Amino acid sequence: DQGRDFLAWKEMVESKKLSLIGPPTGIDGVFHGVWWHWMLLPVFWLWKGDPTKVVLTFNVTASLIIPLAFVLGKQLRDEEMGIILAAATTVSPFFISSAAQLWHPNVVPIVTFILVLAVWQVVRGNWSFTIIAAILGALFEFEFGTAGIFLPAFLISILIYTAMQFFAPA
Repeated sequence: DQGRDFLAWKEMVESKKLSLIGPPTGIDGVFHGVWWHWMLLPVFWLWKGDPTKVVLTFNVTASLIIPLAFVLGKQLRDEEMGIILAAATTVSPFFISSAAQLWHPNVVPIVTFILVLAVWQVVRGNWSFTIIAAILGALFEFEFGTAGIFLPAFLISILIYTAMQFFAPA
């Protein structure tokens, strides 16, 4: 998959023709959106297409999930919870394997943590639901299955939360 993505960028750069479709999904003839390729572009140019440096850049970026886990735990409860959540994330085989390669679904863990942080901020009244819609769109972009799981849960949660706010006594 990594080689396919790099070859797609090499072809787009050399031919000076951009693609409006992204990498293929597991379903024959169905493609992800083009955002994955656009995320690769700055790093691809920065490292002049060197795949090892591009993969290293995304591996380091994927490691940002550890401080995100700390922030989430701290916001949900306290600093101790942040440390526990960050430590659990650090040793989790799932998160370790997702940071070990460059593949568009591997963006999902970071986006999921950002989604949970956003929902917490919406519940606290700090952010708008618009950010949740954008993050759910990113989940759809990078992995259909994951977004399919989260979308109904978040829609129901949003409806319940909105109804609670609407019917709350003044």
